[in-house]
Amino acid sequence: MDRSVPSLARYVVSDITKPKMLTFRCSQKARNLLGLRDHDLSDETDGDLAEWFVDVATIERHRCLLFTHKVTLYSVWAIAVRKPDLLRFEELFRHHAIATLTADGFQPSEIERLLSAHGHRFAKTNSRPVTGSMNDHVQSSRWYIEQFAYVLDKMKHIDEGQGSLLDNMILLYGSEMKDGNGHIREDLPIILAGRGGGKLDTGRRVVVEPHTPLSNLHLTLAQKFGCTIDAFNNASSGTLSPLI
Repeated sequence: MDRSVPSLARYVVSDITKPKMLTFRCSQKARNLLGLRDHDLSDETDGDLAEWFVDVATIERHRCLLFTHKVTLYSVWAIAVRKPDLLRFEELFRHHAIATLTADGFQPSEIERLLSAHGHRFAKTNSRPVTGSMNDHVQSSRWYIEQFAYVLDKMKHIDEGQGSLLDNMILLYGSEMKDGNGHIREDLPIILAGRGGGKLDTGRRVVVEPHTPLSNLHLTLAQKFGCTIDAFNNASSGTLSPLI
């Protein structure tokens, strides 16, 4: 998904007046979730740069919040949100916004300028282009995740005698770029599903060293399945020891 990083960066580095308060413009679903009534909503604003639209989506039975910046359409997901999290709404937003911006390469000083407003108000949405972009984002994200879950479920129920098809194979889900607009190739979220006939220990999160080529993962998997190669695509620098 295009996070509009260059556009956002222009606003971060520009000399703008710091807004005083964040405005969260909530969809009807978000207002219902937060228990907001008309008298809880404000008509005030400290400018478009301090406004984030909020919507709710359920993806694979998990309640998720999508925050989208009004000007740049830069988007931040908060996954598996629980009721208690909503009591610290601004803290929830800042936690996920800072994590996403950091992963996208923004410096702490830039993040501080973008999120310099403190305190918040709630308001109704007021831009169809923004809400339309969010709807597209939600539908696209949900479709890909649901298709992946569908394939895994089908493989799980195909009996091969010594385990299921899923037990005896490895399925990689991910992308070679975290952000297509900025061609960011680091900190890629990759899912490996299946045990490969006992070749892979699942149920864990593995964090590799910074700047590790994705080709190292492909090389590791190829060797696990008996390929006698010591490089992949002329871009690998070795194998991933946590997976060996």
